[in-house]
Amino acid sequence: MYNLNVGSTRFMAITANVSIMYPVGSLRYGVRLGGGARGVWITFARSMITVLKSMLWVRSSTTIDGRGYNITITGRMLVVGGVHNVILHNFQINSMALSDTIHVFAGSTKVICILQPMYYAYVSIVCIRLTSLTLSSTHVGIIVRVQ
Repeated sequence: MYNLNVGSTRFMAITANVSIMYPVGSLRYGVRLGGGARGVWITFARSMITVLKSMLWVRSSTTIDGRGYNITITGRMLVVGGVHNVILHNFQINSMALSDTIHVFAGSTKVICILQPMYYAYVSIVCIRLTSLTLSSTHVGIIVRVQ
């Protein structure tokens, strides 16, 4: 389930620093490696809180895998638009104010969200023209918009 493609690129996020556009070693940098034929599997070197200053656009064939650590993403939402084979596993998304936390749209396919329970946050997943969304062990409000 977790290996998107044989030979996928493995990337380990070692810093929560997002003070520059794509700091090497950050989650944002790792997500940027996705979208190719092989995809990217992102893990974490330690527990961390990543504060996003802008939306994080997740590319095709990307796994964000927080197993083994306490990973929290806060600040802005994750966007999964027009992509396929995305796995979001074992992390929290918190403190988005009154915004959607995960926005899945534009015909995205094979999106799997296995997230930690999220407290103290307005949490929602917005789905527009989506096929194949799997949610597991997730306490979120789901809003489905049809266009």
